[in-house]
Parts: sequence; structure tokens; C-alpha cells
Amino acid sequence: MLILVLVVVGGAIYLGLPFARATALLIRVSNMTGTAGSFAEAFSFPVTKAAPHTVPTRQGDVPAQFYRPAKNARGRTLLLIPGIHSMGINEPRLAALAQDLAAGGYLVMTLALPDLMAYSITTKSPDVIEDACTMHESGHLLGLVDLVLNTGRQDPEHPGHSRNRQSVMYYAVESGLVAQLLGGPPPTEFDDADRADLATIRAS
Repeated sequence: MLILVLVVVGGAIYLGLPFARATALLIRVSNMTGTAGSFAEAFSFPVTKAAPHTVPTRQGDVPAQFYRPAKNARGRTLLLIPGIHSMGINEPRLAALAQDLAAGGYLVMTLALPDLMAYSITTKSPDVIEDACTMHESGHLLGLVDLVLNTGRQDPEHPGHSRNRQSVMYYAVESGLVAQLLGGPPPTEFDDADRADLATIRAS
């Protein structure tokens, strides 16, 4: 009888977790305190706001920023794009939402669209979004390098990037130094270590 009760209680808790996490997000977004705030805190992870970086696109370099939870509990990555606002990724409401979502266990990346920062709507924005989500940034979004797994193989001087110059996750791939550092075109493929990490992340 006791085992049956434990199974029922455990099942109820498991089924109720998504609702509890959703409620905690709403509480965080609403900046509620007191008992509600304590409840949200119980379902929140510490968040590290990474230094801003730029993403090369057909329309030029655009600013982006990662919000990393202490644990990527949801196993998913969210891309947040601000609306029409000159502050881009620094727009306070966007930054607050990114922080709140990351506290729920999601890896969050914010990306500014130059046209929207200039209060303009053109056909260039889809190009920026597409290019930002190609191989290098996709690697970051999927948890490479050491954003999800703690393998110790990231470049200590360039967190989230590989030491291997033949990997698309090498830091210079997203900088203007790529030609002079690599002496040729940038790599376009994940290396063996990247692929092994992706397999581990996918299986977790």
C-alpha cells in the first residue's frame, strides 16, 4: 500500500512539474515577492550573463549575447530577437525576459537586428537571422563548447570555443582575425570532439 501511495505521489509531482515551472516563470516575469517569490526561487537556476559578442552575417556583424543557466535543465536553446528599439540586445525588457527564461533552465541567446535598431523594416532581417544560426552559432546553441558539458576542452581565453583551429567552433571563425590566424578559409565542420559532445548532449 505504501509503495502504491509513493508511486501515485511521485507521478503527481512529475506531471505537475511543467505547470510549476511555468508558474515560476510567470512569477519571475511579474517580479512578485513574498511567498510567490520564494516559490519561483525554488524552481530557478543561477544565470551567467556572458559578455556580448558579434555574429558575422551577410548584412555585417550584429551583436548577440548568451544567458547561461547553471544547469541546462530543459535541454533546449531559445533565440530572442528584440523588436523595433535602438538599444537592441540591451533593451531592458528583452534582457529581463532572457534572464527569467534562463533561470528556468534554458540556454538563451539574444540577437539584435540592425534594421529594427534603426527603426526600419526591410528584407535584410531574415538574412541576419539565417546567418546567425549557421554552423558556428548553431554549435553554441547546441551547447558547444563546454556550455552544457564540462569537458574542460574550451579555450580558456575564449570561453565557449575550441582550441582546435580545424573546428568550426574555433574562436577566430566569428572574428575578423580568421584570415590572418588561419591563413586560409575558415573551417566549416565540427571536429571529432565536437561531434562526440553533441552525441552525449543528444543522449542526455
